[in-house]
Amino acid sequence: MAGLLNRCLPNGMSVPPALQLLPDAKYAGRKRILVAHCRYQQGGGEDGSFELNAKALARTGAEVFTLEFSNSELLKLSNLQKLQVGIWNQSAYAQVKSVCKQYSIQEFHVHNTFPYASPIIHLAAKNAGAITIQWLHNYRLICPAATCFRNGCVCTQCLGRPIP
Repeated sequence: MAGLLNRCLPNGMSVPPALQLLPDAKYAGRKRILVAHCRYQQGGGEDGSFELNAKALARTGAEVFTLEFSNSELLKLSNLQKLQVGIWNQSAYAQVKSVCKQYSIQEFHVHNTFPYASPIIHLAAKNAGAITIQWLHNYRLICPAATCFRNGCVCTQCLGRPIP
């Protein structure tokens, strides 16, 4: 499934889906930002942070697009397919690269990529000429449990390992 692409208005409201990708002369010359997020199967704080971040960026006068992926898509995949998309989701890569090129995206803000969108979306934006800003809401990049906490204590065993 393709991610959901949307354009945020400066006041934080979103354009209706039927109009969301139409060019708008009002935004000509403004910074173009794509904010991406992979929603968990159960909603949480990262979802809210993603939405607030996109609205705040739009209030600066930038033209902001949001691209959402959903981990609910994992329910349709075999275990082997889940492993594959968690490492390299070719569909997410292609979509991010296409959106970045089509809308001349300059900045790519990423919230959660795990597991459905996969970290490879960073490379897609880079290959399309956008700089990437990764928002970190937990320790997922350095800790499989995302907490750096185990057996009632702070755990740093995975720090420094190429793959936590």
